[in-house]
Amino acid sequence: MSQTIRTFIAIPLNTEIQQAISRVQERLKKHDCSIKWVKPENIHLTLKFLGDVELEKIDTIKQKLESLFKGIGPVKLEMTQLDAFPSINHPKILWIGLKDDEQKISRQVSVLEDELGKLGFKKEERPFSPHVTIGRIRSPRNIQALSEAMSEYSFPAGLKQVIDCIILYKSTLTSQGPIYESLHETKLSWKVP
Repeated sequence: MSQTIRTFIAIPLNTEIQQAISRVQERLKKHDCSIKWVKPENIHLTLKFLGDVELEKIDTIKQKLESLFKGIGPVKLEMTQLDAFPSINHPKILWIGLKDDEQKISRQVSVLEDELGKLGFKKEERPFSPHVTIGRIRSPRNIQALSEAMSEYSFPAGLKQVIDCIILYKSTLTSQGPIYESLHETKLSWKVP
């Protein structure tokens, strides 16, 4: 039996965006809801959760990331909205939407899904929608106040990040929360003709 590691492909967020997310969380904490908050330093834009991957497939995944993302150039992402799944009135997962005006990342994620499908990874049924999870609801306590606060929230203009790399992460689950370790980093640089 081959050895496996739990992995996912994601975009790390810079300190400014992490601090903005922390401020959103602090504001929402005032409503005294039962929420398991994601630590801002652990928040990232997941492009594809791979799950338990056989070690011998890791190099192939690295090669796919290099061929698909290396030449698309840096991408700007902007924080757009505070929302929830399945809905803001019945929240289970709290998230912040991100927008890529040129949709470079979304297009490449679609191709990535196809390429990883050839390696045996299950394709996502829903189209890629850039967002980061900031918290998970544990109970309905004070949900109405939370929903109202979320619907009234708007992000300050200019909360953007230039994305210049994609990372293949190893995820180790612990009782204190997950620990993420970079296995491979693909730089988003312009191709030189």
